[in-house]
Amino acid sequence: NDSTVTLDWTRDKLCTVQNQQQTEIENGTGKNGYGIAGFQWKPCPFSIKHQYGDHSLQWIAQQQKRNPSVRVVVLTRNFLDKKYSNLKHELSREKDGEHKIASHCQVGDEECIKMHFEVERALLFPTGRDLLKQIDEDVQNRKTLLAALQRHNIEYVKVTYEKLYNSQSSEEWMRIFKHLGRGPSVGLTMKEVTRAMGLARTSQGKKSKMVRNYKSVRKTLKGTKYEGLLSTWM
Repeated sequence: NDSTVTLDWTRDKLCTVQNQQQTEIENGTGKNGYGIAGFQWKPCPFSIKHQYGDHSLQWIAQQQKRNPSVRVVVLTRNFLDKKYSNLKHELSREKDGEHKIASHCQVGDEECIKMHFEVERALLFPTGRDLLKQIDEDVQNRKTLLAALQRHNIEYVKVTYEKLYNSQSSEEWMRIFKHLGRGPSVGLTMKEVTRAMGLARTSQGKKSKMVRNYKSVRKTLKGTKYEGLLSTWM
């Protein structure tokens, strides 16, 4: 219902990001040679099937035939970890809807990291049919997205959150840079990636020790096709 959003919202968003980068460079607050202008789109089945979503995919497909082109990176994540993160941020909301903790913490910001830890200790997870239904929906949503990209003949690279942030290998990062045609596609180390991001890990310890009703979550998933999702919690 936002009257400022049009069918060309994807193009407009990219233009806004580019203009912001240029302004930062001129003001001395940005870095010369950004090389990449982009944003994160978290599509749900409704937005993909909506005329605005479909038009955006058509526009992206057209732009991929031009130079410079629009490149697409599809990031997937273990549903349990994604839900864990969402619950943590929901729990951190104040009554007025504002978050009392930042989504991310800078390296060395011990107070921020401590606040994340305090919130994590109070997490309660959905279980039973409710949890299984949510996982089913997440799997279907991913299929819907990939089918839409393929239907519009959009080229993309699919990477996982786990390999990007929980691995000692930088291979997944180099796959992204190779797809984008920017940045190091060989010889990159995780030490360089971490230094460039400047963000600290906010999850403290194993999630199996943090979630208050972990045993119920494990009981729900044991023996199902989703039992393997618990591997990142151990």
